[in-house]
Amino acid sequence: MFFKSIAIVLLLKAVAVQVNGIPLRVVGPGEGSPDEIKRVKDATADAHGLVEKMETVHAAAQAGDAGAMAKVRGAFGVAPNMAGIGTNIQTLKGGKFKMGEAKNPNMLGPGAYNPNTDKVELGSGFHLGTTPEQRAGQILHESSHAVLGTKDVFNKHGQPTDQQKATNAGDKTGYRDSNLEEMKSNPAFSQNLHQNADSWRVFGDLCRRELERRAYEETDLVKVSSSLFFALFRFLFLTILFSFL
Repeated sequence: MFFKSIAIVLLLKAVAVQVNGIPLRVVGPGEGSPDEIKRVKDATADAHGLVEKMETVHAAAQAGDAGAMAKVRGAFGVAPNMAGIGTNIQTLKGGKFKMGEAKNPNMLGPGAYNPNTDKVELGSGFHLGTTPEQRAGQILHESSHAVLGTKDVFNKHGQPTDQQKATNAGDKTGYRDSNLEEMKSNPAFSQNLHQNADSWRVFGDLCRRELERRAYEETDLVKVSSSLFFALFRFLFLTILFSFL
């Protein structure tokens, strides 16, 4: 009986993996302090949770939910490629990226993807003075490079390029603190922003706000329900008490 129960548990776990898929994950890092490695692992787990929320928001947008579509457009612009976004969500959801060390000692910035080694590198800008939310956003950005092949620079026609910097006339850089807002307002660029790395960071942030909003509403609902319960309890108690007087 014991072994039969164990077999059932293992079968259920196998089914759960098939249904839910293997999460976004990091292979490594093999080097680094325990705190540095933990930051990377925690940020990756947080990023995966955001990808799952992206899936929900994307489905709602396709079903006609205006609020969900506003979040999609907030990341991918006025002419989002819904099919491309959906495909990328599924790919990212079960994707993996490689790291050698948890913190590159020579990197002052937050991070970068090295296509020559196919590894994500994270610097001091990731580990020092950042919030968990910022670290998860960085993981979304870099893992989209590694898993989806996203880019940072687009040419004047709105096509992604392999350039590291915008060097030609009309080039745009897709970071949210660079040209992303301008790119989102231009359909020629917007239709390709599912191939822009920082759009995934932005989408993750927008989906996180939705999670926080719902958590706040659920907390308020619990408070209201508790207040109503105690008010009803007090009413019934007083009613019963006065019935004996």
